[in-house]
Amino acid sequence: LFENTGGLSGLFDSLFGGDLMPDSSIHYVWSAEPLPASGMMSPYTERVRIVGRRSGPDASAGWQEETVDPARDYRSLFGKEPPERLAVAVMIDTDNSHSRGEAEITDLELLPAAPAATP
Repeated sequence: LFENTGGLSGLFDSLFGGDLMPDSSIHYVWSAEPLPASGMMSPYTERVRIVGRRSGPDASAGWQEETVDPARDYRSLFGKEPPERLAVAVMIDTDNSHSRGEAEITDLELLPAAPAATP
């Protein structure tokens, strides 16, 4: 066990010595505050794009199903092909809202990426 006080960057540094910190990443977010579904740059680093999936007071009401296409979203948000190496993290984070969160994740399925559309 370890204590992480440095956010996501601190987590990567703690686990991997900083060597595997991703060049770029997409964070799909559920939030009580409105977030753009089209994506926005993180206020903390230009290497992260935040995509609002659900927001408002009903964002966490009952079971929800989500389907995303990270490769397509990466192309749209960063304007380039996604890297070959992929890492997926499923987390809950309430440090900015100073609230309490709880989640149960079931049936997580990762499928091969669809090829990029040709112009």
